[in-house]
Order: sequence, then C-alpha cells, then structure tokens
Amino acid sequence: MADVQEESVGEPRPKPVPVAPVKPPAPKRNPQLPVVNIKRAEHARTVWAVNVESAITMADLTRPDFWSHVANKFNAFDRLEIRPDDSSYWAELLVVACDRVWAKVLVLRHYQLTEAQKEDAAAAIDTGFEVKHRGHLRWCVIRKSDSEPIKENFASRREAQLYLEDYLLTVGRN
Repeated sequence: MADVQEESVGEPRPKPVPVAPVKPPAPKRNPQLPVVNIKRAEHARTVWAVNVESAITMADLTRPDFWSHVANKFNAFDRLEIRPDDSSYWAELLVVACDRVWAKVLVLRHYQLTEAQKEDAAAAIDTGFEVKHRGHLRWCVIRKSDSEPIKENFASRREAQLYLEDYLLTVGRN
C-alpha cells in the first residue's frame, strides 16, 4: 500500500515561502554604430574660407548678426576658417546654430600671427612700399605714397616680398 502522510489534527500548516521570480541575466551591452550613421565629413559639413578686412576683430566675428548676409549658406557644424587680408591672425570657428539671417559661432582656435606684422612694418618703414593682401587681387606690393599697387596677384606674402626686394634693387633704393 502507498505511504500516505497523515496530518495531525491541531498542528498549523506552514505557510509557503514566496519565491522571487527569476530574471534572466541581462545581455552584455556592446553597442555598435549603424552603417547609416557614418559618412565622409565632406558630405556632412562644409569648411568655408572667410577672407575679412584687417579691421574685423574676433568680437565682430562672434556676433550672430555679423553673418547676416551669408548665414543662409551655413549649416550647424560647418567650420569657418578666418583669414584677415593683412594676415595678422588666423581663426577657426564652428557654426553651432544658424538661421537665414544669423549664425551663432564658437571659436575653436585663434592665433595671432605677429611675425607677419613685424615683416610688414620693417618693409614699409625702410622702403616706402608695403606688402598687403587685397582680397581678389591677392598679395600685392603697394606704393605707400598713393596706395597704388605696383604689382599684384602674388600667391604668397613671401613671393611678393621677394619681388619687392628685386624691384628696390632695380630702381636703386636699397
């Protein structure tokens, strides 16, 4: 015959202990970048070369309204390389927000190029001429007496300075 347990009369039955539900172990988190989230930077943002007059300061460049005439060309995360026509400094700005008539920019880098200023000062004092960047005319040798360029369209400051040295030797001023 089968064993049958008998309950004794009068003894309380023990309450079952609640068992917490067993959670499966969390999977290891190893996120991966989806293929659609990567592309060449040239396709995602633009780097702009911005030539400004030498009188333009960094404070001017960081005013959102300074960019009012060109802000419609920008997108967030575009970069702006600032090059004043006298080469006194170089700066890189990041467009952080923009709309049709304003652009908020962040200064990433800014360098004073004082050596270029010293070279210009020395050449201008001694010779009556100066080497200066004049926008679409590029680097020019300019006669100080009437501010007329005697030669223009040099690719670099150094190339214009070499021309000026040769010119001064030719006319006997050096």
